[in-house]
Amino acid sequence: MSEIATTYAPLPADDLSRALAFAQLDSPTAQHIGLVGNTYTITVAGKDTNGRFCVIDMHVPPGGGPGPHRHDFEETFILLEGEVEMTFRGRSPSFGRVTRSTFRPMLLTSFTTHRQAQPG
Repeated sequence: MSEIATTYAPLPADDLSRALAFAQLDSPTAQHIGLVGNTYTITVAGKDTNGRFCVIDMHVPPGGGPGPHRHDFEETFILLEGEVEMTFRGRSPSFGRVTRSTFRPMLLTSFTTHRQAQPG
C-alpha cells in the first residue's frame, strides 16, 4: 500500500488585534432589518469577524420568506424552531418541507439560486 503525503501551508500567526466577538442576541444595539414582512437580526456582524462571516437570526411569519435570490457568499441554515420549505436551483430538495426535528443544517454555495419560506 502506498502512502500519499499531503503538504499544507503553515498557519499564519494569531492576529492579536482581533477581539473575541459575542452574539448580540437581546442587545439594544443589535441591528434589526425589516424586509418583505420578515425581521432579520444581525447577531454577529461581518465587521466583528474581519468580513469572514456573520450570523443573522431570521423571524419569518407563516407564508413569509424572501423570493428566489442568490448572492456572492456561502450561506448556512440552522432551523431553531418551526418549519421551513427550501428551494434550491428552482427545485425542492428531497426533504422538502421540514420541521425542527427533521431538519439538518445545510450550506448553500455562493451564486446558487435558492429560497427559504415559512409554510403558511
